[in-house]
Amino acid sequence: FRTDLIFAEVAENIDSGGTSSTDSVDLEQAYVNYRTSIYDRPLDIWFGKYVTLAGAEVIDDPSNTNWNITHSFLFYYSIPFTHTGARASYAATDWLTAIVGVTNGWDVLTDNNHAKTLETGLSLTPYDWLTWFTSFYHGAEQAGDQGNQRSMVSSVVTVKPMENLTAMVEVVYGFEEDAVST
Repeated sequence: FRTDLIFAEVAENIDSGGTSSTDSVDLEQAYVNYRTSIYDRPLDIWFGKYVTLAGAEVIDDPSNTNWNITHSFLFYYSIPFTHTGARASYAATDWLTAIVGVTNGWDVLTDNNHAKTLETGLSLTPYDWLTWFTSFYHGAEQAGDQGNQRSMVSSVVTVKPMENLTAMVEVVYGFEEDAVST
């Protein structure tokens, strides 16, 4: 079981509960994780609210190095922050992990349109110094509308050629039918 709270300005900006708020506290994550194995390989299953798979940066996490003093344009405007639903991760080999999940959508606790969002992820680590992670999300995200679909793919390549040097490249592509700008 894991629960994370975030405070102050980050909580106001992220507002991962899916409502407009000036609250200075937000429930970032709250989930139950069950670990088992298939063919002696680990299978993890999550139920609850958890941080997105997408992007090089996620919400501040003390166990994760933040690459920028402030989050990038991609973080605030192209990827979701959190999801509520179920997710499974299977490490098929030492270098290949696949993830699949079904969620209520982007940054909402409860479903706002009676449609679900599919999330997938694939992590390849062919060498200790090279990782390529790609995630994909697809589903209706506009409140009350089950027809207009949003799709987003995020791909991050991390290269660590030596102990004190790491380079990262992120590409995000997204599309939404009849998108409404706010």
